[in-house]
Amino acid sequence: MFSGIVEEFATVVDVKRDRDNIDFSLKCSFCDELKIDQSIAHNGQMWVGTNGGGLSRCDDYGQGVYVFDTFGSQDGLPSEEIKSITFDERGNVWFSTDHILCSFDVRKQIFSTFTMLDGVDDTLCSEDAALALPDGKILFGTLNGYYIIDRKKLANTNSSTLRLRITDFFIDGMIMSPRFSDLYDYYIPDAKKVVLPNHNSEFSIRFTSLNYQLQHRTHYQYKLEGYEEDWYNADNTRTVTYAGLAAGTYEFKVKAFLLESPDKYDMKSITIVVPQHFLLSENAVWIYIILAAIITITLLYIKEERVRKENKEWEAYKTSTEEQEADNMETPKEEEVIEEAEIIDNGQ
Repeated sequence: MFSGIVEEFATVVDVKRDRDNIDFSLKCSFCDELKIDQSIAHNGQMWVGTNGGGLSRCDDYGQGVYVFDTFGSQDGLPSEEIKSITFDERGNVWFSTDHILCSFDVRKQIFSTFTMLDGVDDTLCSEDAALALPDGKILFGTLNGYYIIDRKKLANTNSSTLRLRITDFFIDGMIMSPRFSDLYDYYIPDAKKVVLPNHNSEFSIRFTSLNYQLQHRTHYQYKLEGYEEDWYNADNTRTVTYAGLAAGTYEFKVKAFLLESPDKYDMKSITIVVPQHFLLSENAVWIYIILAAIITITLLYIKEERVRKENKEWEAYKTSTEEQEADNMETPKEEEVIEEAEIIDNGQ
């Protein structure tokens, strides 16, 4: 594969696919920068380093149409001025900038840098001077000698040496600590479990490696079990935020590792309980039960009072009727007595 850059366009010629050298021209984001180095990886991908345009990868991904993916400082690249590029046997990219040596894990999409803490001084790296040696070591040429990276010595043999810690827990942007908030009387990262104050709370988690010698080469991946299926790369803030989760119990997991030994990782976790919405909470249920009881008792009382009133009215009606009947029975007797009295008077 060959390529050439003119102004804002790059031309790629795949000689393996087409013996007639049919080329593909496409616009790329780094074409306005000076190209310093380009290399072909074991899988056929072309990697291009530029002077200010970052690191670019060119591939057709089996589709027959070449595209460029460009990585810059926003992706974790320590410098966008690339001096030289090479590859290890795993397909990872190794490259140098002015003063920094770097690697890029193509599977995890993570950059790792080597600086003065790893023995890299301020000597300028040479252009197009990177080589992967047969024994697996990586060689970088400089203006005053060369660097040799022994990847075996970079590996981590014990995961606990990374000393991963969950350092801070935030709710709605406020750090939760007995010193700053009275919402919790304990330090949440040490408690291993936290119940959010309400259903709509937004929470954030911050984590870091406390091994300061390896901190600059330590990478982090996280996931929230019960909400996320895959692991995600953490950015430079090492802070993850979640909001709008359904009620339930989740487990946040974070692991720290070195790219040279990704299987030797340190992991921490914390259980997070998102309560039900207040209208569905246990307290709300008790309120509903009390209200239902009050309404039921009130209805029964009203019904009983209505029955009592009806009975009272019936008793009053019954009494009135009986009295009226009694009066009707007494009236004929009085008339009979009067008639008898009149007869007696007439006889006399």
